[in-house]
Amino acid sequence: MNVPKRIKITDNTSFDIHCHIFNKQNVPNGFVGIRLPWTRKFFNVLENLVRWVGKVIGNEEISNVKYFLELFVNSQEILALKLFEYYSKDTVFCPLLMDMAPSIKGKIRKDFNKQINEVSQLVKKYPGKLLPFVHINPLSPFAKNIFDRMFVNDDRLFTNDSNTFWGVKIYPSLGHLPSHPALIKVFQECEARSIPITVHCSTAIVHTTEHHFTEIPYEVLGPDGKPIIKYEKGWFWTKADYAWFNDPKHWETVLQRFPKLRLNLAHFGGFEEIEKFFDGSDKSWVHRIISLMQRYPNVYSDIAFSLFRAKYHPNLRNLLETNQLVRERLMYGSDYYMVTLEGHFRGIKSRFETNMGSEIMKTLSVDNPKKFLF
Repeated sequence: MNVPKRIKITDNTSFDIHCHIFNKQNVPNGFVGIRLPWTRKFFNVLENLVRWVGKVIGNEEISNVKYFLELFVNSQEILALKLFEYYSKDTVFCPLLMDMAPSIKGKIRKDFNKQINEVSQLVKKYPGKLLPFVHINPLSPFAKNIFDRMFVNDDRLFTNDSNTFWGVKIYPSLGHLPSHPALIKVFQECEARSIPITVHCSTAIVHTTEHHFTEIPYEVLGPDGKPIIKYEKGWFWTKADYAWFNDPKHWETVLQRFPKLRLNLAHFGGFEEIEKFFDGSDKSWVHRIISLMQRYPNVYSDIAFSLFRAKYHPNLRNLLETNQLVRERLMYGSDYYMVTLEGHFRGIKSRFETNMGSEIMKTLSVDNPKKFLF
């Protein structure tokens, strides 16, 4: 394994392959669809609202939103330290950065470069704890420049002692397809250097604020083997509309060109698609993800957010006990702090670990992430 010297791998080293520490200052104020005051007074008003309408809407659901928002105002360092507290000292975390400014309207207090710089400082301050993934948003004019700064001088095949960022994050529902022309050279480099990629593959929890696209470019190979740029177009209004960007079928053309790409189709398709899969449907995104796993040696998925709901645990455990391929390619990711919308993190994490058991947890959080990362 090509492991950076700052990470000390032992038999007890586990990984949270999918987590977040960016905060409200790193995202446009259109992130949640409305402008929020983000003050202590606001949270007190929200708490009173919980008491007033709790019986109608559900006290627990509103309380979870309040809990999430209170986390969201913390610095990236505080969020990282809070996350560390939930795990053993041997755990390594892969925070996924987000560059939303090119896709979501509204002002942003700290641009993407500042987010990158803050995370870089945290990697130095807490050695051995963080293997961050930098977001490459092809709608940014600086996308390739950001990738080159992070990886172009990193000869990943031989050594990686100085590079801060270990992988790439892709989030299609911000308004692009995986085969966007600006990403093709990135994937070429990622395959050649074994740079892992984590991509959002679930419902469009976060999406672009654009509604009408006259040109959505994507690149394919023509009959003569030369690249051709084609275009889609359409109107997008609902989360279901924007989820089209995240469909794993769009990765087919990418993987055909880069079959050894180290790819994590995160969230295992999301709640609705997992529900279809466990209900017996043969047309879910989960089936598409497993199909890609069958055909490509480095395609993985993670359980982040989607599989923390207790009702899925018996079916998930059965799947992992009966399907060897999925057992070898599914990884543990918490989706901290996003998953706190489902409840307090300690309880969610503990319930999942108990219901899976130590053997499955070792596979998800130790064995499989090592293969994906290194």
